[in-house]
Amino acid sequence: MLWAQQSRLKNMKSILTTPRILMTLSIVALALSTLDALLPESSPSPWAQSAKFNELFKEMGTNGAGFREYKHRQTGIEFVEIPGGTYTRGSRLDSPFAEENEFPPQSISLSPFLIAKYEVTHGEWKKLMPEGELERYRKIPNNVPRTDVSWLKIYEFLDQTQLQLPSESQWELASLGPQGERFSSEGLQDQAWTKRNSHVDSMGLIETKPHLHAVGKKMPNGYGLFDMLGNAWEWCEDNYEPSFYHLEESTKKNPVCRSTSPSRVLRGGSYLHDEVECRPSFRRGLHADKKAKNVGFRPVFNLSSI
Repeated sequence: MLWAQQSRLKNMKSILTTPRILMTLSIVALALSTLDALLPESSPSPWAQSAKFNELFKEMGTNGAGFREYKHRQTGIEFVEIPGGTYTRGSRLDSPFAEENEFPPQSISLSPFLIAKYEVTHGEWKKLMPEGELERYRKIPNNVPRTDVSWLKIYEFLDQTQLQLPSESQWELASLGPQGERFSSEGLQDQAWTKRNSHVDSMGLIETKPHLHAVGKKMPNGYGLFDMLGNAWEWCEDNYEPSFYHLEESTKKNPVCRSTSPSRVLRGGSYLHDEVECRPSFRRGLHADKKAKNVGFRPVFNLSSI
């Protein structure tokens, strides 16, 4: 038995040291070293020096798009770091789909922030809001977006976490991606559950009617964020004013609409809407105390608070 094992090892060593095998191994090693040189060097998060930040978040490295990710320690919600900067908010003047409340297009500056990688799910919601659920909620899987909650109810959740809702400018920048990705009806089907495809499952099998889907089953956008468009509408921090973009305050750095309107901004469209209503620039409003089965949320953390 021992002799047989030694013989096999000797034969394998002989094979691995042949010139052809040695050359192949050298080529593989060279390719790997070249790949390592092309990949960006990972550097510590600039926020890692903050005791407050480290109490709230754990750094998880970078995602496939090259952006840092973090996990909120209290809730387990995963976040992606958005570098901030300047982007064009609103629709182009020649857009055939734009509505009046999307004009005029303006250059907006934002500070860096974190935004949730996925819409907040039932499972994440129940960690902090364990009050008795209606029977229909108990049957919903933990990985489906938490919907049917008002803006006011959401803040009962967020006030426990040091998180908040995104401004609509933060939301729009995150939805556009780093390249400023604009509306494409066909491309949208790869990233979003809309009225056209939400009646099927993630394998493309026909189901009965349009419905919410588990988070993260479509392709991410350029920041590595999932379901920014479609699936569930997402509440924003701002009061909803159709004419807000025409006001001087809307062009200040990190703008947020603080008006007397009883409605708050909704963004992203849902599984019940067509592609035009799931555009990044599409805006709607809903009373802060109202809720709907297709309206959910994803939180942000403003890094300027560190």
